[in-house]
Amino acid sequence: LFPPPPPVPECSASSRFACNMWGCCCSDDDKSKGTSENVAIIMTEKLSAEHKMEKYLPEPKFQDPPQVEETKEVEPKGAYETASSLYTVKLDKSSGRALGIDIDMTDPQVCVITAVKPEGLIADWSAANAGQAVAPHDRIVKVNGKDTPDSDELRAILKETRDTIEFLLERPTVTAVAIAKSGKKLGMAVSVNDSSCGVWVKSIQDEGLIAELNADKSKPSIKLHDRIVEIDGVSNPPAAFAEKLKQDNFTMKVVSYDI
Repeated sequence: LFPPPPPVPECSASSRFACNMWGCCCSDDDKSKGTSENVAIIMTEKLSAEHKMEKYLPEPKFQDPPQVEETKEVEPKGAYETASSLYTVKLDKSSGRALGIDIDMTDPQVCVITAVKPEGLIADWSAANAGQAVAPHDRIVKVNGKDTPDSDELRAILKETRDTIEFLLERPTVTAVAIAKSGKKLGMAVSVNDSSCGVWVKSIQDEGLIAELNADKSKPSIKLHDRIVEIDGVSNPPAAFAEKLKQDNFTMKVVSYDI
């Protein structure tokens, strides 16, 4: 019913060579076993060799997924952003180049730098001294060892100094203060001047929201000569600041000096 199986072929020269490599023998006495057994022996030896090689392969390394830190919202109410600090700037004016700064002296007791121009001695200093770069709202404390004079005298010093000039500057404390009036009066008067940097605190009444805020020692106080430089994240012209202070709820950015 079925055709007879084909005769088992004898080992060829190539199969004898393969058997010699893998340690099997295909002699005339073993021809009756057929080539399938020889192939099985070769594959078994090959798999055994690969298994031995796996012992010397480095184990795969898996990296843990990056950990994502949970961000927490920080309420601006009374949160300090920076702390006050003093630093010295020493410049050589012999080249005749300008300082390159704008100054606000609308408050007789606080001389504030309002802008640093891209070209000038101050800009060069800031580029070379990143940790002590001069910035807007920094206060001029002394010039050549003298306490900050009035505006006319200061302008004269800046103009007449031809060689070395030294500034002692103060970086202010910056505070974000949230105000919710809830029908109460603010109890604070500010000085509004079109040429000033923000508005500065001129007086604080004994009764009012600011007085209550100052009485709470867990919160930063607002002092005379402090400057309000932003309201709700926006720097406004001085006249616009005065209007925004009449709102019921707002957050103001206040810069304070150690005076």
